[in-house]
Amino acid sequence: MERLILAALDALILLVTALLSWLMPSLTRQRLLFGVTVPVGARGSPAGRGIITRYRAGVLAVALLAALGLAALYAFAADDFWASVLPGILLLIAICAFSIPYLFAYAASRHLAAMLAPAAGDSVPAAAAAETRPGGYGDYVPWVWEALPLAVIAATAGYLAAHYAAAPARIATHFDAAGRANGFADKSIFTYFALVWGQIALEVVLLALAVLIAHARAIPGAAAARFRTLWLRYLYGLRLLVLALFGGSAIVVALSASGTPTGTEWILPAAVVLVVFVLGGAILLAVRTGQGGSRLGPVAETGTDRSDDRFWKLGAIYVNPRDPSIFVERRFGIGWTINLGNPRGIALLAALLAVPIGSIVLVTVLGAAR
Repeated sequence: MERLILAALDALILLVTALLSWLMPSLTRQRLLFGVTVPVGARGSPAGRGIITRYRAGVLAVALLAALGLAALYAFAADDFWASVLPGILLLIAICAFSIPYLFAYAASRHLAAMLAPAAGDSVPAAAAAETRPGGYGDYVPWVWEALPLAVIAATAGYLAAHYAAAPARIATHFDAAGRANGFADKSIFTYFALVWGQIALEVVLLALAVLIAHARAIPGAAAARFRTLWLRYLYGLRLLVLALFGGSAIVVALSASGTPTGTEWILPAAVVLVVFVLGGAILLAVRTGQGGSRLGPVAETGTDRSDDRFWKLGAIYVNPRDPSIFVERRFGIGWTINLGNPRGIALLAALLAVPIGSIVLVTVLGAAR
């Protein structure tokens, strides 16, 4: 059962990645082609359409290979494999493989831009002066809304605290797909309230990222403001749902520890449903808004991001020491990326990478200890 659910979840993530990758050329700004600024009409030229067609063929090829690999793992890998961190690592590798068609398309787009730009005499503002810093987080998501996530965390902590004394000395810390406990630890403030600590960490990290995104550079105009409002509220909803899942799981586990019959077998399926809901919402919102709100306003306002190509490495990595922004809008894809020319951006990236790496190490050590 666990193998089936995990394989299905991996398949869903790969499907969504492939779908968004295939759609992305249609969602990006009209003056950007795979991270490269191009003249008006270049995307619709035979050469531009050819680049997009070859890219999409590459995306389909990567998706097919990833699907075949996942099917082989599902058929032949042992159950111990699915209980380890290896499926997650292989999934990450498969997701990264979708960048291969992009790199070929980026190189072709640079060649096309070099051929067309001189003849077109088309220039793009170099931009830091053309960009503005929008309002704070509260301009997009009212701060009063933050009372709800805090209430979810407080309710979870309060319930667990009320039942702490009645919990056994040794408590379940991990469950299989059928809801059977298969990992245990001595009861302590750290182990018993583990999901509460997870809620707090999640709230702090995701709220901090949302605040930084709210202060990222943006093109002036209603389209960019609407884009930021929609996505920041979506991220707020995502954070609230995950906190609620953590809270519900904590209560179910606490009831199970006290001997009360509970539905622990529904924790993993509930997580899968949440992932489906979140990914589906992201796709719908991406199609609705486009890159940076490119589908929410006229091309004259949303056609470019007004930044200089020389600050974009491979059209996707932003390195500009003169830009104080930590986050900037991505050139290919929906959302934001970190300015690696800013020391604070580098520190933030290191901190974000430390979380999954540390989690993998911790899971590996605890697994070896059991």
